[in-house]
Amino acid sequence: MKKHKAKSAKRSTTRKTARRTSSSSKEHLLLFPFSFRRIIFVTTCIAVFVFVIALSGGKGRQSVAGISITQGLFNEATITMPVVEDAVYYNLYYKKDSESEYKNAVRAISPSVSAYTVSYLTKGSHYTYKISAVGSTGAEFWWSEEKPITDLQSM
Repeated sequence: MKKHKAKSAKRSTTRKTARRTSSSSKEHLLLFPFSFRRIIFVTTCIAVFVFVIALSGGKGRQSVAGISITQGLFNEATITMPVVEDAVYYNLYYKKDSESEYKNAVRAISPSVSAYTVSYLTKGSHYTYKISAVGSTGAEFWWSEEKPITDLQSM
């Protein structure tokens, strides 16, 4: 019988120790209510918020470093848009003179726009453009004649 009593005494001691650790962990939670995961989550949210604010900052800010260097390689030109009766919108097609097909297009230009500026035209290249008018059915019903893009200006 003595052996049996010794085992039960050890069990009660372990239970008391377990109770003490659980109460001390509760005190620990009261002193430090934030877990490591919460701290990481809140810090990440703040960092993302600051990053988004920095990207969407004021007008005229450069979002890409070095963009002004590449702009020196390009020209832009302003094209006067025609006035065509029953036009819902216009499509502007342009290409380099060395190309056989019109590979570039600006679509759905409003009829209220009197001039459109085409940017990123390669310096030293000559371009041709044509404009189509689109009716309410979605079909292009009128085409301008092909014209050279003149009055190229540096960007």
